[in-house]
This record gives sequence, C-alpha cells and structure tokens, in this order.
Amino acid sequence: MNRHKMIVITLTAIILFSGNIMAEEQLGKINIHGFVSQGYLKTNKNNYLAQTEEGSLEFNELGINFTTNLTDRLRMGMQLFARDMGANGNDELVVDWANADYHWRDWLGVRIGRNKGFIGFYTETRDLDMLRTNVLLPQSVYSELFRDSFSSSKSIDFYGRILLGAAGLLAYEAGVGTPNFSENTGISHAFTQAFSALDLKIDTIEPGRSPAIRATWYAPLEGFRVKAGWYEGNDLLISGKMNLLPKFEYTYDFDGYFVSTEYQQEKLTLVGEYASSEIQGKWDLGLGYEERRPVRYEGWYVALNYDFSEFFKTGISYSSFYPDVDNKDGKRRVPSSMYYDMLGLTGKRVNPNADFESWLKTTTLSFRFDINEFWLFKLEASYNDGFGAYTSAKNPDGVDRYWFLYAAKATYMF
Repeated sequence: MNRHKMIVITLTAIILFSGNIMAEEQLGKINIHGFVSQGYLKTNKNNYLAQTEEGSLEFNELGINFTTNLTDRLRMGMQLFARDMGANGNDELVVDWANADYHWRDWLGVRIGRNKGFIGFYTETRDLDMLRTNVLLPQSVYSELFRDSFSSSKSIDFYGRILLGAAGLLAYEAGVGTPNFSENTGISHAFTQAFSALDLKIDTIEPGRSPAIRATWYAPLEGFRVKAGWYEGNDLLISGKMNLLPKFEYTYDFDGYFVSTEYQQEKLTLVGEYASSEIQGKWDLGLGYEERRPVRYEGWYVALNYDFSEFFKTGISYSSFYPDVDNKDGKRRVPSSMYYDMLGLTGKRVNPNADFESWLKTTTLSFRFDINEFWLFKLEASYNDGFGAYTSAKNPDGVDRYWFLYAAKATYMF
C-alpha cells in the first residue's frame, strides 16, 4: 500500500470516528472540518468518467481543512484533498488550497498562496456536497476531467465588496498566478485524447502566467445575483513523444469568460450559467513550429431546484456542450497544413466516427436526502444526446449517441 493511500485511510478513520463533538470542537484557535463521500456511477451505454458500463465505485472524495484567525484581519487555512474518478485522482492526497487572507477593508483584501478557482458560481465550493442538490455539477460548465486543473491556482488575489446604494452591492476578485496544470492532471488526459491518432504520450506540462477577474452583482431584488468573469493563460507548453513522429511540442494561449445568474426565493432556486474558452497555439512535430486553427468551446445550462422539506430536495437541469463551436454539426474536415498533409489527415473528417461526437446535451433529474446534520444521500439520472465529452474513460468499441448515466452518492461531513 503506497503512502498516499495510507494517509487517505487514516484521514477517513479520523472523520468517521470523530463523532458529533469534533463537529463543534476547536483545537485551540484552529477550526477543523471535513468530509468523506463514496459514490457509484452506472451507464447503460458508453464508459463515461470511469468504466461505468459495468458500474463503477471509482467515485469518492475526502477532504479535511484547517483554518485560524491570527488577528482580526489575518486568516490562514489549508485543505488536504483526495479523490478518485476513474483514471483521475487515484486517491492521491494533495493540497487543494492553502493561503493567507488579509482583510484590510471591506473594499480591499488580499489572498496569497494556492487559491480556489474563478469560474462560475460553484468552482470554489464544488467540494462541499451540502451546498448543492446535484451529484455531479453540469459537465457543460464544470467538467470533472478538468476539475483538478481549474479548481485552484498558485496566485495573489485581491478582493472586496462595494456598496452601490439603491443599486445593491458589487463584490469583485482579481488576481494573477499559475493554474494547476501538470502531466498528472486532466489537461494531460484531454490532450492525449485529442491527439490519440498520433499515439501521444505526454512528458511535461509547464503552465504560464494566468490573470483573471470576476465580479458579482447582488441586485436590490432579494435573492437575485449575477456573476461574470474573464480569465486567460499565456505561454503554456506541452511536450511528449509519439510513435509516428520524432517530436511533439505544443505551446498555446487560452482565454475564456463566463456569465452566471441565480434567483433564489424561499424553497425555489433558478440558475443559469454560460462559459466559453478559446485555445490559440502552435505545434512542432519535428519540422519547426506551425500555427494551428483556434478552437473555441462553449457550454451552458439551466437548472431548477426545489426544497420540499429539510429532509428532501430535488432538482432538474438541461445542459449543452460543444467542444468546437465551428464544428457543431460534426461535418467539419481537417484543413490542409504542413503536418496534416504529412500525416495524411487533410480532408478527413475531424470526427471520423460519428457526427454526434461534436456535442453533448444532457437532461438531469436529481434527488437529495438530508438524513441528519452530518449525513447526505443523493440519487441522480441523466439522459444524454451525443458524446462530445472530455473523458479519460476508454471506449474501444466506439460510443452510442443516446445513453443514460445513473449516479448515487453518500457523504459524511463534520
């Protein structure tokens, strides 16, 4: 048994046997909280996220965090986190976030360290099951494959809240840092999948500087908020090996933005989010660098959640995702270029297997049961049209257009 799994098992034991006292107890001035969950995924067709056609228990999460206020203005904390999602995570214990937060004024504070991500409403809180009804967040905006890449970054972030009088309140965050990109994260799986025809094996991923900014407007209408943000990455470098060619080196920039809206009134919550990002890069396969066509993805969803009681909550959502907005119908063909001509790919379809690998449209029904203040249980069923999905799961026999995904998850929190 390796060191990481021993640590995970130890933390699991601490959480499961800590009891109700630990939930409220502080060790000196240190607050300790955590969670452990076990899930199950099953598809009737297509392996997705894990080997789900046979049913998979490779769906678990564990986290423990420590926070303390050193002064009235200075707060420090960190969270250790491990997860397993098919080929992703594999129960490796990582520092999910760790920072020093200095709150100088309501309109200006600063966080330094490994800070949580910027995208959408739920990137910061997606580890916390108690804050949502879903088992899986909509994959059109919150891809599980990219979760470890975009959930945090080493950065310096400035934040604040500004009163707007009758117009409500504006909260902002702005920062610069380096995202969590490496050969062990989902970015590596995505590139391996994208260049599977070349039998790519990635050796290194070097992230570059990544600035970001977002703002949330809390409107005078109670329960209504709008969040929008922009982010980019510069000079990212990916290198690896292939069987067919002597070299693979890919350098690229990306930029993206999102817009999110939410209206919450008593037991009803309505949410809608949209996200889009574009990659612009060049590659060297042994004959020098060549520019590649920019590729932009877009995803969106709408959701309705209703709390019938403190015990039972439900939600329904519809999401849509296109990995390439210039190939929404799956008909696009590979353009002529130096390397495509050399590889004999020019004129062939970008998606040679099926048009429907150019989109993923999902309708999801979710059920949440709050057993008590420590235990949650969730059930979920999703009907999917298409397989334009980023996934590290293998489908050697191809995929089907229409398929169901069923999910269950139990979570303990303290």
